[in-house]
Amino acid sequence: MFSKFSAVRGDLAAGAITTIIALPSSIAASLLTFAPLGPDYIGTAAAAGLLGCIVGGGIAAIVATSSFVGSSPRASESLILATLVAALLARPEIASDKMLIVTSVYICVLLGGLWQCLFGLGDDVESGRSHPARAPDQSIFPDTVCGLNQR
Repeated sequence: MFSKFSAVRGDLAAGAITTIIALPSSIAASLLTFAPLGPDYIGTAAAAGLLGCIVGGGIAAIVATSSFVGSSPRASESLILATLVAALLARPEIASDKMLIVTSVYICVLLGGLWQCLFGLGDDVESGRSHPARAPDQSIFPDTVCGLNQR
């Protein structure tokens, strides 16, 4: 019983440290994503980066089965989301409702995270077993969908 508590405590501490380390890049990625909306949305972007980092780090700490699992955003996915924001701003019927654009970005990130979870719960083709997380040497396709680095 004590060893399980010790392992959980170690996983939570590792998740907290990883979250703190990833915090600047998460905020920078969210600022990049919301940059097309202008300076009025800097606070919204920073809050989104903070929340995403904390939630992502917490989930990674809870479900990780490897000591190599970490979570951080990538600039390429932020650029894709920034392109989505710019494309929505280019449409006159949507451009006036910036909160709709922010909500659309949140929904895209949420759906990407759900896809990440579904891919992670899928069967491992090579070994034929199901598992919630992969070893570091396995395919990183789900990571590129959501922008999470799991190495």
